[in-house]
Amino acid sequence: MAEKSTDDAALKARVIAHMNKDHKKSLSHYLQHYSKLPPAIADTAELTNISLSRITLSTRSSSTGTETTYLPIRPSPMQNLSESRERLVYMANECLTGLGLSPYVIKTYAPPGIVGVVVMVSVLVGTWAFAAKGNLAEGSFVRVYLLQNYHPLADLLMKTHLIGLVSIVAIHLAECIHLQRTRLRKHQVETFSKVWWLWMMSGSLEGFGVFTRFDKEVEEVIKAKTH
Repeated sequence: MAEKSTDDAALKARVIAHMNKDHKKSLSHYLQHYSKLPPAIADTAELTNISLSRITLSTRSSSTGTETTYLPIRPSPMQNLSESRERLVYMANECLTGLGLSPYVIKTYAPPGIVGVVVMVSVLVGTWAFAAKGNLAEGSFVRVYLLQNYHPLADLLMKTHLIGLVSIVAIHLAECIHLQRTRLRKHQVETFSKVWWLWMMSGSLEGFGVFTRFDKEVEEVIKAKTH
């Protein structure tokens, strides 16, 4: 009996260490889904104990300090700790579904090709051109080299430059919001990380192309996991 107790204690210690080292995101998802904690607090989660019927998690926040949360083992209590992996994976997948997240995590950024770069430069030039009337005035770079001194069009753009500027900003801001809601969050790209900023900057300038590129990255991750 003493040997079995020692084995259980060793297994428990391994499970706790493994979860805290390699599956911090799953611990956060447990608290976000089951306890409805905000990500900022849930991301501080540490597994402190596991029994046959529940796991114990601690969290920290500046307002409440350290708090303890007890979550029941799902879908049912374990008969022994050797079942812990099966149960914890089940709970992780249940949380992903409940939170609207994908198990296929994107950790890299794919740069645009030549077409994408051309689009990004065009958007930058267009934004700059509409930013001030002077950028479309007589003798300006835009009027002379881009519009080939086609004055009727240049004059119209000068009169409507604010509408053009607001339209460009609004369209690309909407694309960024859509990228975040439908792709970055779903595939667990950490907000404000380097990879997140790269995707968002591309989204703010490139538009449709960034969605296609991101979807290809997801396809590659799926292929890697299924082969």
